[in-house]
Amino acid sequence: MTKPLDGALLWFRRDLRADDHAALYHALRSARQVWGVFVFDRGILDPLPRQDRRVEFIRDSLVGLDAQLRALGSSHGIEGSGLIVRHGHPIGLGSPQGWAHVVHADDLGPAVIAALSAPSGVYNVGAEPVRRFEMVAGFSAFAGRESIDFMGPLLRRIGGVRLEPLARSLRVSSGHLTVSTGWTALHPKFDAGWFETLRPSESLR
Repeated sequence: MTKPLDGALLWFRRDLRADDHAALYHALRSARQVWGVFVFDRGILDPLPRQDRRVEFIRDSLVGLDAQLRALGSSHGIEGSGLIVRHGHPIGLGSPQGWAHVVHADDLGPAVIAALSAPSGVYNVGAEPVRRFEMVAGFSAFAGRESIDFMGPLLRRIGGVRLEPLARSLRVSSGHLTVSTGWTALHPKFDAGWFETLRPSESLR
């Protein structure tokens, strides 16, 4: 089977396993080389005590995942494969003044159900576009952390249009789905009410 991509990067976050992993499956089918990466967030780790059961559990899970990936590579005649583990502070991608598309988790399920009864066609689901610096500040405050920095102008110049896929004129509208099915978003705008139905995870404290 011809694979369209030379390489792919798979960022492991929660599903720390190689079995029954949809993203890994599709990456292996689509790319000739796949790199698996896990990144420890220093903003979360640094305030924790040196002995922390949650961190120990993640570490043990990463050791197991590394072994699974090495075994998977060996079964295909590839030696030296494994998990890449790094640590650092997160940064925002693109320009802080750039636009981002967001969809609230509470709106996804009802939108899918509504689309099942909609006429054939293409439907968009999403809240109003939001400036990246507003989105980053909102999620940082929700997690109880100071707002993170954005990448510098040099990296943004190198990334080019790949980091700026959404212009204000390309705003996503859910109007077509609303007219066709009567569905309306519970959270049509990214604002203070965005997080009312959510609770911060203890791992972020």
